[in-house]
Amino acid sequence: MINRIINEIEKCLVNECFIAALSLSLTLVDTCGKAKYPEKGNKDRFINWYDSHIGDKYKPTSEFSADMPYMSGELAYQLRCMLLHQSTPSAIDTSKGEKASVKDYRNQINEFILTISSDTDEGLSFVSYTQGFDVKDSSLKVSVLNLCKRIVNAVHSYYEQNQGKFGFLKFKIVDERVFYENIASSGRSPTSFNEPDPLPSPSLPD
Repeated sequence: MINRIINEIEKCLVNECFIAALSLSLTLVDTCGKAKYPEKGNKDRFINWYDSHIGDKYKPTSEFSADMPYMSGELAYQLRCMLLHQSTPSAIDTSKGEKASVKDYRNQINEFILTISSDTDEGLSFVSYTQGFDVKDSSLKVSVLNLCKRIVNAVHSYYEQNQGKFGFLKFKIVDERVFYENIASSGRSPTSFNEPDPLPSPSLPD
């Protein structure tokens, strides 16, 4: 199922369904977090998995970047909650204040912007200071395509190496379109479903 979702994300991006692609990508972080940290709650396992497999790899580490915001696990979780529960593609919940409600001070941004740009666009951080050199304002621009690419690559790699941890993915999806197409082509009526040797109803491949 993981590979199927990744395939659908890629189709969404090709067809410029960017919000759908981002939504699916963020749910995959939830799934991998559950696989790696089954004992933790939703928030902790999402943030921990994202940071260890994505966020920490792109965290600015130069001596001049201590105050620069970046797409951390906390911000990704905020985006996930806002998008999936409020249909708002933002990492700032304005009902809780004008800044992102996160623990890491460098990511307490007061502006979050998603961009439609190249998947190689690694985003942009901005910080302004008071005369006393305290952080006054900060913002973060994130490319939807780049974020989806980072997530998809990390998820694919983790899944390929840890498929045994995904046993909780139990479901059944039946493509009944094929069943009815076969019925129509054979000339049989729907009332013949219980006759001997019924036509098969194949499941969607993973």
